[in-house]
Amino acid sequence: MKEIAVVAMACRFPGGVTSPEELWRLLLDGADAVGEVPSSRWSVERLYSADPAEPGKISSRWAGCVDGIEEFDAAFFGLSPAEAEHMDPQQRLLLEVAHETMERAGLPSTHDLVRDCGVFVGISGSEYGRALGSDLSAIGPYFSTGQALSIAANRISYAWDMHGPSVAVDTACSSGLVAVDMAVQSLRRGACPVALAGAVNLVLAPENWVSLSRFGMMATDGRCRSFGAGGDGFVRSDGCALLLLKPLEAAERDGDEILAVIRGSAVNQDGRSNGLTAPNGPAQEAVIRAALRDADLPAEAVSYVEAHGSGTALGDPIEMGALTRTYGRRKAGLCHVGSVKSNIGHAEAAAGIAGLVKLVLCLRNGHLPASLHATPPNPRLRLEGTRMRVVTEPLTWAGDPLVGAVSSFGFGGTNAHVIVSTAPSRTTRKTVPGNTSNQPNTTREAVPEPPDVPKAGPSPAPEPPDTLKAVPGVAPEAPGPAREAVPEPSDVLKAVPEAPDTAPEPVSPPLVLPVSARSAKALRALAVRYADFVEAHEEVSLADLCHSAAVRRAHHRHRAALVVADDAEGRKRLLGELRELPRTSDDGPPWRDPVLVFSGQGAQYPGMARHLLDRPPFADVVARCEPVFQAELGVSVRALLTGEELPPYTDVAQATLFTFQAGLYELWRSLGIVPAAVVGHSAGETAAAYAAGLLDLEAAARLTALRGAAMRLVHGSGRVVAVGGPVADATPYLKEGVVVAARNGPGAFVVSGADPALAATTEALKRAGFTCTPLPGEYAFHSPLMRPAAEAMRRARVAPTAPGGSALFCSTSLGAVVNGVRLDADYWAEGITGPVRFQEAVEALVEMGFGAFLEIGPKPTLASGIVRTARRNGGAARVVQAHRDGGTVPTLVDLYLAGADLDWRAVSPDGAFLPGLPTYPWQRTRHWALTENSKESGMRDDVVTTIRTLLAGHLRLSPAELSDHARFLDLGADSLVLLKVVSQINERYGTAFQPTMLFDEYPTVRALAAAIEAQAPAVTTAVAVATAAGPETATASATAGPAALPAVPPASGTADATVAHVVAEQLALMREQLRVLAPGGLPLAPPAPSAPVANGVAPQLPKAPEPPREKPVVPVNRLTEDQRRYVDELVTRMDERDAASKKLAGAYRPRLSESRPWANFRPEVKELLVPIVADRVQGARIWDESGNAYTDYCMGFGVQLFGHTPEFVSEAVRRQLDRAFSLGYQLRQSYELAEQFCRITGHDRVTFCNTGSEAVMGAIRLARLATGRHRIAYFEKSYHGLVDAVLARGGLEPGRSMPIAPGLSPGAIGEAVVLPYGEADSLAHLKSVAGELAAIVVEPVQNRNPSVQPAEFLAELRRFTAEHGIVLIFDEMITGFRIGLRGAAGYFNIKPDMATYGKILGGGLPIAAIAGRSDLMDGMDGGTWGYGDDSAPTAPTTLFGGTFQKHPLAVSAARAVLDHLESRGPALYEELNGRARRITDALSELIRTEDLPYTIASFGSLWRFEYRGASNFYQPLQLEMLYQSLLSDGIYVWEGRTFFLSTAHDDRDAEELVEAIGRGVRRLRSAGFLPARKPLEWPATPQQRRLWQLQSEHGPEWTAYHETVLLHLRGSLDRDALVAAVRAVWRRHPALRAVLAENGTLLRCDPEATLDVLVLEGATEETVRELTDRPFPLDRGPLFRAALLDRGADLHTLVLCAHHAVMDGVSAALLLSDLTDTYTQATRGLPLTPATASIPASAARTAGAGQDETVAPVGVARTAGVGQAATIHAESAGQSPGQSVGQGEAVTPVGAEDFAPAARHTSRLPRGLWDAVAARARSLGCTPFTLAFCAFGHALHEVTGRTELSVGVHVDRRTTEQEHAFAGHFLDVVAVPSTAAGSFDDYRAGLQGRLGTLLGAPRGQAAPVEVVFDLNPAVPELSWPGLDVEIEAPKAGHAKYGLFFDVIPVAEEGLVEITYRPPFDRNLVERLHARWTALLTETS
Repeated sequence: MKEIAVVAMACRFPGGVTSPEELWRLLLDGADAVGEVPSSRWSVERLYSADPAEPGKISSRWAGCVDGIEEFDAAFFGLSPAEAEHMDPQQRLLLEVAHETMERAGLPSTHDLVRDCGVFVGISGSEYGRALGSDLSAIGPYFSTGQALSIAANRISYAWDMHGPSVAVDTACSSGLVAVDMAVQSLRRGACPVALAGAVNLVLAPENWVSLSRFGMMATDGRCRSFGAGGDGFVRSDGCALLLLKPLEAAERDGDEILAVIRGSAVNQDGRSNGLTAPNGPAQEAVIRAALRDADLPAEAVSYVEAHGSGTALGDPIEMGALTRTYGRRKAGLCHVGSVKSNIGHAEAAAGIAGLVKLVLCLRNGHLPASLHATPPNPRLRLEGTRMRVVTEPLTWAGDPLVGAVSSFGFGGTNAHVIVSTAPSRTTRKTVPGNTSNQPNTTREAVPEPPDVPKAGPSPAPEPPDTLKAVPGVAPEAPGPAREAVPEPSDVLKAVPEAPDTAPEPVSPPLVLPVSARSAKALRALAVRYADFVEAHEEVSLADLCHSAAVRRAHHRHRAALVVADDAEGRKRLLGELRELPRTSDDGPPWRDPVLVFSGQGAQYPGMARHLLDRPPFADVVARCEPVFQAELGVSVRALLTGEELPPYTDVAQATLFTFQAGLYELWRSLGIVPAAVVGHSAGETAAAYAAGLLDLEAAARLTALRGAAMRLVHGSGRVVAVGGPVADATPYLKEGVVVAARNGPGAFVVSGADPALAATTEALKRAGFTCTPLPGEYAFHSPLMRPAAEAMRRARVAPTAPGGSALFCSTSLGAVVNGVRLDADYWAEGITGPVRFQEAVEALVEMGFGAFLEIGPKPTLASGIVRTARRNGGAARVVQAHRDGGTVPTLVDLYLAGADLDWRAVSPDGAFLPGLPTYPWQRTRHWALTENSKESGMRDDVVTTIRTLLAGHLRLSPAELSDHARFLDLGADSLVLLKVVSQINERYGTAFQPTMLFDEYPTVRALAAAIEAQAPAVTTAVAVATAAGPETATASATAGPAALPAVPPASGTADATVAHVVAEQLALMREQLRVLAPGGLPLAPPAPSAPVANGVAPQLPKAPEPPREKPVVPVNRLTEDQRRYVDELVTRMDERDAASKKLAGAYRPRLSESRPWANFRPEVKELLVPIVADRVQGARIWDESGNAYTDYCMGFGVQLFGHTPEFVSEAVRRQLDRAFSLGYQLRQSYELAEQFCRITGHDRVTFCNTGSEAVMGAIRLARLATGRHRIAYFEKSYHGLVDAVLARGGLEPGRSMPIAPGLSPGAIGEAVVLPYGEADSLAHLKSVAGELAAIVVEPVQNRNPSVQPAEFLAELRRFTAEHGIVLIFDEMITGFRIGLRGAAGYFNIKPDMATYGKILGGGLPIAAIAGRSDLMDGMDGGTWGYGDDSAPTAPTTLFGGTFQKHPLAVSAARAVLDHLESRGPALYEELNGRARRITDALSELIRTEDLPYTIASFGSLWRFEYRGASNFYQPLQLEMLYQSLLSDGIYVWEGRTFFLSTAHDDRDAEELVEAIGRGVRRLRSAGFLPARKPLEWPATPQQRRLWQLQSEHGPEWTAYHETVLLHLRGSLDRDALVAAVRAVWRRHPALRAVLAENGTLLRCDPEATLDVLVLEGATEETVRELTDRPFPLDRGPLFRAALLDRGADLHTLVLCAHHAVMDGVSAALLLSDLTDTYTQATRGLPLTPATASIPASAARTAGAGQDETVAPVGVARTAGVGQAATIHAESAGQSPGQSVGQGEAVTPVGAEDFAPAARHTSRLPRGLWDAVAARARSLGCTPFTLAFCAFGHALHEVTGRTELSVGVHVDRRTTEQEHAFAGHFLDVVAVPSTAAGSFDDYRAGLQGRLGTLLGAPRGQAAPVEVVFDLNPAVPELSWPGLDVEIEAPKAGHAKYGLFFDVIPVAEEGLVEITYRPPFDRNLVERLHARWTALLTETS
């Protein structure tokens, strides 16, 4: 334990040094890193003086400064910007350097040693803290920890959760070495197993400089002349370094790289010497001797000393004297001396550690760099006659071992000395030759040789042989062995590699390289560093690289995982993928508490476990299951798992499945995946029970055998069919005896039963639109027909399971989590007959919070059901497949990217540690609380911090989450937040900003800070005046500022007048809020100052001097030239459209005072602010006086639910007009209206008034009357009318309210509590003031904030108010009768105490209502009383009434409205809200596809646009311009910008709205109001890259890969609808709009691209040929074209042509299906807004795959509709079975035959043949493809006469639903050997069993392809309204292959198209087709 190894080190020093390697480069270069003090620290010009005695001055201009200390990666360490800014940068440096040291040592934070690691840090002060603390008012909560020296060490311990000693050491200049000594002693006595030791120093403030100057310690020329003449002091410098120390034995045991060994150390003190700071020679000598004793070494062993060497006239001679008396009196050899201070200056607390780092580097490299500025030597050194020499020229340092020492002396007298030697030779091994450090590019240039220096002169006395020699090239070489060259910096930490005896064995299995970081940007940067590292070090083993990255590095959230082959090709591919990461972690559900999902019977296939039996955990399970199933069933599961066939018996299948799943579970458990829960689907439940710990393996295996044997008893009982569609809709079609056997997810279930009932059910379901797929087997699983099996199971001796295991068990028999229940024979029996409730089980798991699922099964079967179930239940699920044919690697990658914590030691047990891996790429940003002058003046530049802190507080975010350059709106701030921030800013800085300025003028933290700082002198003056003269003067001063900023102009008169003016201005800022809130607007007249009132008449006040009119708040130059031009064009267009409205507004504005039309005033669009003057209205339309029609979405501010002047309301009003409409009497209709109203709404009593404001006021009065309290509460962003009490906004503190506009009563406002809506904190505050509240008024869904619909909040509010006797009032002005008959109360199922209604109720006439409980409503009239008895009003009453209440016309209209609503019932709301939902869905899709910064917030039939999800009353200019664009297109949206839909709007209106918004977006883009859309990019698949290569080789004229479909359309064609449908489908699929870029490696889709659909009259065959053969420029596009040919007589041909790179067979079928649906929609007038297909997440993965990538299981591919291929080629005879023949196509030389004219033979399949083939395939236990392919192969042998053929198969690489919905090219070709047989049955039997295995083989090298058999996906029946549709292929041009046999199933028929070229001829093709058809007919 005595010897301590240095296993890693990291550092920062002047000269741009960020790593030990860079320090070595600087030393070799002989560089001096000292420079002038940068101006960012202080003004040298102001403080410098050559006279050291001048007060307040410094005598040196120089310093050694570390770059970039103001920047820091705070987010990496979880620190907020505020805390980071208040942290001493020394602490920040230590955190980064500590992390790099740990990374270099290979110690991730999860390593066992880290927990007890010790931390010893030398640090001597905080100059940053002194400067920061000069302004006491600015000190915040982080100041104390940020500057405390103890925290420097403690923060490292905290960050890594270290529990060992954590000590900060301050002994001044010796702090670093003293910290090392303390660490060494702690390691020796076992206080910690490893230790971080080092020091830090930053020179930031001038105070110490002044003191040291007066002391005479500063070098006047800024040079540390260590041991040189003229040394007159030192120069201060920065520095930081940390070493990781570990006992030598432990380091050797753990395989660490040992950089050097600390042999001994000592620390002592000068005691009382010549002075406190005077060096003490004897004490220095004593500490050296003590260190030698500790090291148990003689002085002669040390041949180099890294000295303190400060360069002072006094210190250097004293130190050299001590060295001479210890090391200089040896009999032989020399002891050389140097000092790193001559290169970097005196790093003070870090000086000793800098010397130690240099010494370790010298030991590692056997080289001593020259010590600078040492010639001529200090004459007082007296080296004559000694063995001491200063290193004045570079020297080679030889010896074994080499031993050096380092000294460091504190100016308070604490001395330290450490002795270090080279590492033991036995630790030398192959290691990485360098570290990429912190630089983005790790490839380094060769280091130049040290410059020539004069040859050292002879010594005064003869010198003995020396271990130190001059460097070759510097002086003539002496005789002897050749010396080493100067080592490169990249070799600093490299041990000399030993040549291996033999070449290393290549690693056959693929490796995984995990790379991770804390951000996506850092991840990419780190990957590039890895690429540079691999490229620079070809000798490095990739196995070692993967092992080190996996086991010895931490794993962060953002991840990439690359599959690596350790060979030349693999290395090349790795480099490419590291530079362009193909796939990284996403933002899906986090991987925690995984659920293991065990699939059921049916997923198994032959040979599925061959590649797993070499994995011990899997093999052990098989070995243990083998005897159980041999005994119970008489089968060998080992043989079944590896054989060519699986018997079609359920007991065998279940045994095989169980063994496979249990083995797979154990395999993944060994790799770190431990389940939190399990769920098994049917047969998978036994394996799930084993995984949950409910059964041991043998018991579970026996249970499986008993279950399977019991079920085999009912073989032939029936069958099952998988069905796609809603299970609830299928019930009517289930025949008697047919049951739902399993619910696998939304839209996926299984029915079970016996024929003919099951067959009849299947046909009925198909006719109803369900998809039905019969499943193999002759069992009616999970139905009553299985009862004999269940009874047999009950009779079996099945021991019950344990009541609880290691994981939750979710039962699919019960559909719930089973906890503490013993599963017995009854449970397993009921699971045989009962349904599989898999969907319910997943729902239960999702409800419990589970979201990570690992499917344990042979192939994926349940993933899509899990995802859909989770999504439907409001959750999210991530499903990873545990098994792939490629082994564990693909799953490892998926798990790692999902965020799983894998046991990497188990994953990657082999490989050696590479200590030189790249370190973390810091993503630093500026965190600096000091200005350039703050060290001198005490000023703080905290404006940015202040804004960010204020904003973060209101947004409830960490300041770390806020970017200084992001728009406030993008950060989530809305109008209220900005209003609060502005109020605080104005109060703090004396400015007068308006909230609207933060939308466009100063939209970011930085922009606002710049505006504030422009007033900094005025603000500073105001603060100073406030201190000296009181607040009044300060206020006046603060308002003065530059004219460019919104300063408050000083009012004439007293200071009180100024204050009043400031208050008035602040209140004026709030007027915008109310103008937008109030539907009817508010008057804009400013409030008059109060004055005495005499005789009840207010005197006419003299007007204050009117300030000069200023220019608009928004600068004129706000708009760009393009934007200005667009606005001008729009103004012209609108003026031409409706000149009358603008003329009227201008003429009468001097008389008519109103606010609503001008609420959105902006100078840029002033000319567009013109209210429409309506001439007439009807339905959904308004007509202006110029006759222009507008579709209205204002609808009377939500009043006109039924459109304008609905007939039923007009008729009711006309009837009443004919009777009476005067006032002062009661109407029968009033009584009837009250009765009807209460019946509909469920309230006890109701009263009517005119307006919503009156209703809310009345409800509040009733609540106050009933409770005796006066305070009311309501919520921000709500609007409750014009009563003062409800016109407050929330203050800066909870419960504090402020007026929303001038002129409001402070007393009324003071009784209001206004809080954020829907937040728990609001409930908490309400509870704290419950005893004071009369009522809580709530707008359940705020019409300006409809995205907030807090059902739970409302429910809790209801409980809380009831408990405390507070009246709950629902304000249903907007929601009442809009969302449903009972409004929001009915929607949320919450009954308030009272509610207010209006708007819709009057049908356009003014009426409102207050309704509620009787005891509350009795406050209106005293309560109910009767006639003829002694009853009377008994309840106290309040005052309420009005002249026009219950106006006859309004009451009649309300009766008509309620009658209409009752008669229509729920159907009205279903239709209205359904249409609104379709509109908002279409708009949301438009927003997504156009990449707009908007969201749609909606509730029922109202919605509004939100910017970045924030509800803002004042919206950004770009949104305002969108509304103006809509108006120019005849669509009106009122100034509040909420859309209201009415029943008068129809689908055509909806479509026109969506189209108009789309047009508006495009206009705004072209004008620059919206940024141009970035091209959509994604990596090309390997198949697409290959097609690029093929097309490039053949040239653009080669048409072989032009894919064309001709659709002949007979009947009445809607031409416009078809063109629109084609364009909509084209836009849906990004690949069709893409081009191949970057040499075919990337697809790039221009979002602005358009499709021209040509419409041609009288087209000929030549026209078709020209369309189909026209070249496709792959890099320019377009790669898809369409044309409609009019051929007369109701005949048209639609030509769809695309390059194969963007449309394979699956894509073509997808497009035809989409086109069928879309054309149908278009002909019905429905909006054509299909969702754009998302780029599959796997696209990047596919792009990164190479030829070793595993082929997807063919079963998956075939069900997806895989095409198939075959080759007959003489050269392919030796090809390996299952070998790929290219990524999509074979690699063949370009030959003349490729351009030979092709011919095409087309025929139709006999009707019904394909159905017969499918039925026959089921009976044979295979797929239709297998049967058709076997027929093709057999026919091919017959017609060619060949015995052996190599047949290829297209394999579709799509594996996910997302991929199957995505057009593109995903097909590969896999070769299959084929041998002729005597009969077709023999041929099929021989091939059928092997086909799945052959197609599942890994991809291999390319081979030629001549003949292709292709089975396309089935094309759905093309049912187009009014048309007969026939599919045809065009005449052939060039051919891909010699013969292409293409089968296209269509509905009940199908096509066979055979394309061929020479040498194939028509005769052979016709014989081949005839024989293939005959074989299928005969066998079916």
